[in-house]
Amino acid sequence: MVSKMLKRYISIIMLVSFLAGFGGSAAFAAGSNVSFKYEDMPYLLELAQNVFLQCESKEERYDLFMLGKTYLSTDSGIESLIALIEGGSTSYIDITDENKNLLIFCLSFVKSFEEEERANVLNDFLSFKEYPNLTSVQRSSLKDIYEEFLSEEFRQLFEQVHNRNEKMLLNLVSCAQGSFVLTDDKNNTKKLAVKSVPSKFDSKLKSNVTQYFEQINGADIESGRDILEELVNEVNLNLSNTMISKFKTVFGALGMYEEYTAPGKPSKDSGGSTGGGGGTVIYPGPAVGSTAPEPEKIPAPEMSDELLQEMGQYIDVDSNHWSAPYLAELSKRKIFAGYEDGTFRPNQGITREEIAVVLVRVLGLESRLDEEYDENFTDNNEISDWVKKSVYLLTKMGIFTGYEDGSFRPSATVTREEMAVLIARSLTKNRNVLDFDFSDGDLISDWAKEGIKKAYTFGIIKGYEDKTFKPNNVVTRAEMLAMIYNFMYIENLL
Repeated sequence: MVSKMLKRYISIIMLVSFLAGFGGSAAFAAGSNVSFKYEDMPYLLELAQNVFLQCESKEERYDLFMLGKTYLSTDSGIESLIALIEGGSTSYIDITDENKNLLIFCLSFVKSFEEEERANVLNDFLSFKEYPNLTSVQRSSLKDIYEEFLSEEFRQLFEQVHNRNEKMLLNLVSCAQGSFVLTDDKNNTKKLAVKSVPSKFDSKLKSNVTQYFEQINGADIESGRDILEELVNEVNLNLSNTMISKFKTVFGALGMYEEYTAPGKPSKDSGGSTGGGGGTVIYPGPAVGSTAPEPEKIPAPEMSDELLQEMGQYIDVDSNHWSAPYLAELSKRKIFAGYEDGTFRPNQGITREEIAVVLVRVLGLESRLDEEYDENFTDNNEISDWVKKSVYLLTKMGIFTGYEDGSFRPSATVTREEMAVLIARSLTKNRNVLDFDFSDGDLISDWAKEGIKKAYTFGIIKGYEDKTFKPNNVVTRAEMLAMIYNFMYIENLL
């Protein structure tokens, strides 16, 4: 029975290792070189999930977890498990040489996290503890990753039989906090790079891994950072920019990702210690005697030949119009489309239900449109059927709210202050907000002021030449283009 449980537990180690975001199948050549192949991940994930699903009862899966907890809670436990795998007992555990080496590497990696933290998160998992204070966008990104890598059958068992969810898995991974910080690749900010590795973790990781392997992808392991950089490289090569963006959001929630700051810009600190607020990026205020902070400056897209060609489909927007680069860029990305008569109607407003569909596309939430929802708006019958899923998904995420009378008002046109607040609620980044200096600031509704400050601080919204904001004006489709583009720029979604 123990050997059967151990065999199954070893497969679960593979599963958890992949969910941490740095999985990658590790194939080992002769000698002590480890070579990573991320493309084998789907097969190994399926294998590990099947082992979990084949347990005959809830109790057997509980015993499986408790066996793993015993091994993973202490360094000596991990060493014992590695010795068991390495020492010839694998014949009755029935794992291949390739998986054997993969497990040894994964266990060496996990052993590098603080022993006390590993024990704490395993105990927390038993007590159903979720990772706290996630923003709506962080929750959405986490759920997308969870659904991307785990089968529906596994998720149903995990959630309905064991009453666990993705936020509890994230809390398990939180034992890695403080071990390293990721950032954007400075040459391609859509990709990842290693920003910093504390010397203690660097030394432990190198020591634990080089006990078994001297090289990674053919290069000598000189530091723990070398290992992390190879893992990150595999992620960059094999995951889409959209999925990488979601991982950035989730690592940001853990305080393990910071946006890249170009030389000359203010530095950024992890927000991981800000009251458990999800590890968002915090832009500090200016030092004494420094220049007062200003809103972020976002460059407009450049009108390339490709974008000029994209503009050819719109008969009412000249390529010299200020909104043309924004329209062309977002049209190319299938965020916006014109009307059947070939117009875009840049000076027309946009309705609340129309902007719901746009935001779902911008945030990459299409995969979540089939989630269950309550049709709880009093005017639900007025919401177009093709829009309802978008409206209720964004409502569930806290991006949309209804009016005091319980209505949604799908056909109402969106005002400039409403648009700014919708964008602010969608942001995953954080910053010490600036006070806006609009001459008509007293016209801004109290409920909208904080959202407008946030969007203003990030350079997503701007005032008019006369220094007004005109909060109650309908936001035009042209103005909305610029706001959406600026939001995507800040969120690394372009």
